[in-house]
Amino acid sequence: MFSHHFICYSFCLTLTLFLSSASYAKERSGAKIYQDICSSCHENGDFDAPRLKDISAWQTRLTKGKQELYKSAFNGLGDNMPARDQYEGHITDKEIYSAVNYMLKKTIQYSNNKEWIASTGQ
Repeated sequence: MFSHHFICYSFCLTLTLFLSSASYAKERSGAKIYQDICSSCHENGDFDAPRLKDISAWQTRLTKGKQELYKSAFNGLGDNMPARDQYEGHITDKEIYSAVNYMLKKTIQYSNNKEWIASTGQ
């Protein structure tokens, strides 16, 4: 029996290989990267991924600074989140930044905590 982690990771890898087989001359938006890649875990909070719009989960992570969020997106987080190079390197630096910023922006839209909003730099 396959574990949920194995199935999700396999799905992400398959999706990535599919996406990387296409030629991307134009950089994708943060929303597109989120939709195509990140949402497979961040939509439901799989593997401790902070759900989009879950203010408390993002606040906890932002206490370490926004640069740490970017670092996690580039390098991955153990077995929970694949590193960018596991996506065949077809996610540009700009796309990583855009995807993280997109998730923060969507979460901010549901927050009325001005101090937290200011800490995100959005």
